[in-house]
Amino acid sequence: SRGLDFEQFILLQANDGILPKRAAAPTFLPDSIRRAYQLSVLENQDSIFAYVFYRLLQRSVQSWITYNALVTDQSTGEPSRFLAQLAYETTLQPERKQVAIPLKAYWKEAITIEKTAPVMALLNRFSNRESKMSPSAFNTYLDCRLKFYFQYLAQIKEPDEFLTDPDSRTVGNIFHKTLEILYARLAGQGGNGQVDKAGIALLREWLPEAVGQAFAAELTQKTDTAFPFSGSLLVLREIIAGYVKKVLDVDEHYAPFAQESLEREIMMQVPITVSGRRETIWMGGYIDRVDLKEGVYRIVDYKTGMDDKNIPSVESLFDRGNTRRNKAALQTFIYARIWRQGEAPETALETGLYDVRAIGKTPAGFSWQFVFKGNGAPEKIDHRSFAPLEDEIWGKVTEVLEEIYNPFVPFDQTILVEKCERCAYNKLCGR
Repeated sequence: SRGLDFEQFILLQANDGILPKRAAAPTFLPDSIRRAYQLSVLENQDSIFAYVFYRLLQRSVQSWITYNALVTDQSTGEPSRFLAQLAYETTLQPERKQVAIPLKAYWKEAITIEKTAPVMALLNRFSNRESKMSPSAFNTYLDCRLKFYFQYLAQIKEPDEFLTDPDSRTVGNIFHKTLEILYARLAGQGGNGQVDKAGIALLREWLPEAVGQAFAAELTQKTDTAFPFSGSLLVLREIIAGYVKKVLDVDEHYAPFAQESLEREIMMQVPITVSGRRETIWMGGYIDRVDLKEGVYRIVDYKTGMDDKNIPSVESLFDRGNTRRNKAALQTFIYARIWRQGEAPETALETGLYDVRAIGKTPAGFSWQFVFKGNGAPEKIDHRSFAPLEDEIWGKVTEVLEEIYNPFVPFDQTILVEKCERCAYNKLCGR
């Protein structure tokens, strides 16, 4: 604008504090030193804004200048001082107009999907083992019936987003993949699945290579070439390596144990009764790890988020009105039930979480077991207390499955709006 002439121009948001800008000069030098050496100071910046403003007006025939009169945390609602100068210090007579856009707030009606015949037909997909219901889908139904319908029945895909850095889901996948690569290599090395302190030492040696392979598998789908780390990915590599080291520290303290399976797909048929009619659906998914020590099987689920191992009661796992419902615990219990039915129904079984953010500097102080409060003092759930608790939880799971197939229970929205803040489908339902 210093060297160009415009017959018409539109200047937006000419509020004081924006024109001229209310900010300190972009410099590391103190104001006193700048004045002592006759360098540019804040007043010079205001002069530059004023020159550019009047230079725009010099050749213009018609101009529009707008400002926001609303008083907010970011604005005083005052027009620029330059506009006052036009009105009181020049012969120009600007025409003032006030424009308001009336907005009428309204509450969007809740969306409810009734279980008509076509909708009920969509539920038949869970009768096929190839499209089984996962524990994640089950948790989604408890969180919001409508989201369950959008994601798993209507199969509306989440919108693709351009990410400059891996999101939390990708970080979790890389973390899981690194551990899978390490323990699979150890199993192939020994051949018997035994994990001892010497084996953990080998895993630490292989860790840098395994992290690179995991990044390549997740981000480029190529494992035969080295992954080109640069920028923030270098930092992320060290974070994930730190997470894996914590797991290895805990495993070293827990060793020796036998490694039974890694990232194994499990499934089972679940019979339910709906309106006097028997239905059979498939449930299953991928279980992170199963160990065996002293005759007790242990199902481990890796978590990189802020997950909790406390279970106030069985009812709390199914409480739709609780934003802090322990979804990780319920998911692990469902996996345990499916694994037990398919592998070893009569064996001793325990479940737990490797939530890496809870692992401190001393692995001996970390507990991977869930803690159940019930009506008494909190107790860790071991293989002796797991079986009766598992049966009670599975009874509740069956009730929810029957509700999913109940034609009189529609797919409606959750009443807890705070659940909608990070939901990928909140644009569809206006939340």
